[in-house]
Amino acid sequence: MATINTLHRGVNRVRRFRFVARVGSGLSVFLTLVVWALLLVFFLDLFLNTDTFERVLLLGVVVIAALWSLRKHVLPALAQSESRVSMAAMVERQQGIPSDLVATMQFADKKRNQYGSEELRAAIVTQTVEVSGRLNYLEGFSRPDLWKRFGGAVISVLLVGLLLVWQGEYAQIFFKRMLFNEVSYPTATKIADIVSPGNKSVYGKPILFRIQAGGVIPEDGEITIETKGGTLSRIKLVPEEPGSTMFVGQLDMAIDDINYTVALGDAVSEKQQLQIIPVPIVEMELDVNIPEYARHRFHEASANSRSRVVLEGTTIKPRVVSSKSLSNVTLAVNDQPVEVEAKDDDKNWGLVLPKEGNIFADAKANPFADLQETIHYRVEVKDLDGIELERPIGGVIQVRPDLPPRIAAATVIDLALPSAKPRIKYRAVDDYAIGGLSARILIERDGEELQTETISIPLGGEEEVLMDIDSNAQVDLSNFSLEIGDSVTVTLIVRDYRGDTEGEATEADPLVLEIASRSDFLAAMRKVDAQTDEKLDQIIQAQLGIGDRK
Repeated sequence: MATINTLHRGVNRVRRFRFVARVGSGLSVFLTLVVWALLLVFFLDLFLNTDTFERVLLLGVVVIAALWSLRKHVLPALAQSESRVSMAAMVERQQGIPSDLVATMQFADKKRNQYGSEELRAAIVTQTVEVSGRLNYLEGFSRPDLWKRFGGAVISVLLVGLLLVWQGEYAQIFFKRMLFNEVSYPTATKIADIVSPGNKSVYGKPILFRIQAGGVIPEDGEITIETKGGTLSRIKLVPEEPGSTMFVGQLDMAIDDINYTVALGDAVSEKQQLQIIPVPIVEMELDVNIPEYARHRFHEASANSRSRVVLEGTTIKPRVVSSKSLSNVTLAVNDQPVEVEAKDDDKNWGLVLPKEGNIFADAKANPFADLQETIHYRVEVKDLDGIELERPIGGVIQVRPDLPPRIAAATVIDLALPSAKPRIKYRAVDDYAIGGLSARILIERDGEELQTETISIPLGGEEEVLMDIDSNAQVDLSNFSLEIGDSVTVTLIVRDYRGDTEGEATEADPLVLEIASRSDFLAAMRKVDAQTDEKLDQIIQAQLGIGDRK
């Protein structure tokens, strides 16, 4: 049986032509849509000055439209399949010939079951092979639809391409903006630089905007401010000085992050973000350690959280506490710098001490230790954002002195027998605690000092804190070899209690006793009346400067 290769090649040529026509037509529609969609996005971006979010939305619409066109016009063309038999039938219709082409392809198919006369089948195949070589297989297949759509795509690409070449700078900026770069289209007025405020500002502080302009300089400009809540406000920009290209404007204060855009002439900046940084809230915490002996009576007083009224000898452990991490803390006491360091974290700072230093005892490392006089301190800080306090925080530690004790003494009579135990009435008073009482005995004979001795006088109430003692002290003169005519000077001494520190001592006015004979002593005693004790109390109270004790 004759070969039908020429027929197969002709039919395949028709299949390829139709495939190219379908796919080319679909791609032309797809390309035309994408080109005009991008051109529309270009004009919208140019005239609306879209921000990043808006550009994302526009590109999203273009992508959706492109995918729709791809699915509508290209994918169906790729998916469509046509057999050789169907192509042969289409050629027969276009050429106006009988169905010999289809029959020949079927008779030549060795895989098909053949019926009828083999001679007849062979004659038909031979005749068709002779005819197939003379056929124009593409005759009658029109190309207008393909050329129409392809031409539309080419014209679209050429028009848009010419526009982009003509406005090359705009085109470059457009593609950069579509890649989300922060660039702007050329304008007559140019925003050369946003000099301030940068991207951060301090909470509650005035915000100064300084904008450097170029190109055609306008008379003024405007800043549009948008808060997180969507509230809009506007600030006028004016030249820093007549003829200046630097424009300035001020926002009185901001308490939350803001977005803003700058408009000068026909130039509008991209939306700028300004973060409002809080100011650190700093406090000076004072751990006050009052001397133990005075805690039962002394109550710390504070004018405010940064100042204290404390007792002499008090030690304070200072600590600087901040709401934000700090990079630097400066502490000065009486204008003298004191070294500090971060403790648990950058929000807590304390004194730098030796490894074995005692915060409550090391006066060299801690000028707040063992306070003896009023001090003033000042604290300055800087946080990690570089923000400093508007003014340093400070305070006063007022030191209240522990006054020395007071004592007064008196006797009923200024005569005594050589071996007597004269009674001396006294009253001793102290702010916090009396630590001890003693008497200094000075014996003189014939105007010369004979002997001096100090004896201890028991107080009683060893377990109690004694602050006011009204009692009598007896001085045993029998231990001294006294003679009539000798002079004995008795001075009572009271010392207050100050813990580990030695207490302050106060002496009462000296009492001078003359050693007399028994007859002289009895004669003097007859003159003492019943109100002697009351008079002695009055004398003592007058010396101490206090009222009656009830």
